[in-house]
Amino acid sequence: MDTVNVRHIGILVAAGAADVAITDSLTCQLMLEEVGPVLRQAFPLFPLYVGHIGLLMSNGRTGLRDQLTADLRQLREGDDFRQLEREALAPFRGMLQAL
Repeated sequence: MDTVNVRHIGILVAAGAADVAITDSLTCQLMLEEVGPVLRQAFPLFPLYVGHIGLLMSNGRTGLRDQLTADLRQLREGDDFRQLEREALAPFRGMLQAL
């Protein structure tokens, strides 16, 4: 589901209308404050932290969280990801760096 109504994204996840919300980390924090402990921010720390992107999901979605964790960890640790990352960052040497 694609929406620009940021105020309601957390409510959609809490109600089960959306599985996860992918936003910036600040918006995740604001949604947590508004909706409460029924939600949690997934992967707020390295090695799954990617820039300032936040992923919010219901606390009860442990299966989905575990699957996303495994998939993202495999992707991030794989050689294909590292090669794509090197190629993407090459033109910006000295300006950007990988975490």
